[in-house]
Amino acid sequence: MRLFGLVDGKIDRFDRPGFFGTIFDGRWYHTFPTLSRAANFRQFTDDLLDDPTIRSKMENGEVHTRPRFTATKQKWTVLYSYLTAADKALLKTLQDNVRVGADIFRWTNPTDDIEYDVRLAQPGMKFKLEPRHPDKWEAMMTMVEV
Repeated sequence: MRLFGLVDGKIDRFDRPGFFGTIFDGRWYHTFPTLSRAANFRQFTDDLLDDPTIRSKMENGEVHTRPRFTATKQKWTVLYSYLTAADKALLKTLQDNVRVGADIFRWTNPTDDIEYDVRLAQPGMKFKLEPRHPDKWEAMMTMVEV
């Protein structure tokens, strides 16, 4: 931890006070908890959030296109099956900490092991009991890249 450029004479992200009145170290975000089960890939979807293309049809039938955004955002729907009550409590705690979709958290995509900053999409996480195992839970969530 450095104090406002006293070490190297430069003010950068390591010197500035963070959101909570401390020196910013990049760990202010929430992280997805480690669960006892991996994601269920039968219900896993990886989509684009929006179509980033603007299309204009001309009088001669030609269509001109251009990008609307400089970056495309991803959307994932993930199902976790056979979760214990402790796993459900971890997920509910995460949902409460990020206030459903208000804050972001860091999530590792199980298909490519890349970390993404995401937020929960409406209506948050859905929990239901497993049909054949009344002591296990199923959690489905849709996350949107920030």
